[in-house]
Amino acid sequence: MTNPVEICALHKKKRSDHICYMDFQLKFEGDSVSSEEGKMRAVLYSAMMTLHGMVGLGHDPDLKYFDPDSGRGIIAINSMYASKLWTALTLKGDVDGKKCCITVLDIKDEMDSLKDTTQCV
Repeated sequence: MTNPVEICALHKKKRSDHICYMDFQLKFEGDSVSSEEGKMRAVLYSAMMTLHGMVGLGHDPDLKYFDPDSGRGIIAINSMYASKLWTALTLKGDVDGKKCCITVLDIKDEMDSLKDTTQCV
């Protein structure tokens, strides 16, 4: 018979290794979209640092895709920290002094299921 402590540790390990994919959209005031992939990486860093400090940076969100024309992108993150990233993005109100809104559109277990909605190749 398996020890309950071992089961709990195994369950926790499986959760901590699970990656989910977050589909988001960046919009600036007046519905204009103008941001580069490199800038979006800096926005992720800034959002996590502002809301969660150095601890937030340790969650390491990975920008997998960003389309500067539509403002749509996909971020990979450990599912245990997805809510922290979602909160940080939602509360991000400006980029380079321009008012903006970052909306999380969907979260999936597989990136392929998001590719259809973002037209990612």
